[in-house]
Amino acid sequence: MHENACDLRYFSTGQSFRSLAFSFRMDHYTVGKIVDQVSDVVWSKLSSKHVTVPAHDRFLDLAVKFRERWNFPSVIGSIDRKHIRIKCPTKAGSPFYNYKQFFPLVLQGVADSESRLIFIDIGAYGKQSDGGTFSASTLCHFLEDFESTLPKPTSFEGSGTEMLFVILGDRPVL
Repeated sequence: MHENACDLRYFSTGQSFRSLAFSFRMDHYTVGKIVDQVSDVVWSKLSSKHVTVPAHDRFLDLAVKFRERWNFPSVIGSIDRKHIRIKCPTKAGSPFYNYKQFFPLVLQGVADSESRLIFIDIGAYGKQSDGGTFSASTLCHFLEDFESTLPKPTSFEGSGTEMLFVILGDRPVL
């Protein structure tokens, strides 16, 4: 029973393992193992339902919703990344150390028009540039064969000019 309460407290507050260990009278290593095991189970049970790769028709739907909500035509998502502070792994050296002077892992995500994640990639080194993070991501590999992955270019409203589907970002990555 303590394990369930410990997991809920960790996921709802983000408290450190040491703090939770004190609260639940467990070793911090045990708390970490419990959280790791529960995370694996949650991911294995829910990821296929809630984090699926969009299919051709889904991309068309995403583009329609971006146009309706944000007035951006031919957009299938918006991309950004977040540096998540970590304790530097033993003997990891500088690949994790970033320009903000701390050790992070990088979460890169693509969201739909309603800010729901449709692609995620976690684990890039903090020192990598945006372009390096993107180039190493599963999203980049997925999009390399965009002709078979994405719908064919569509006519831009009223112009007769065909426009490729794009992902919006706050800076160029390639």
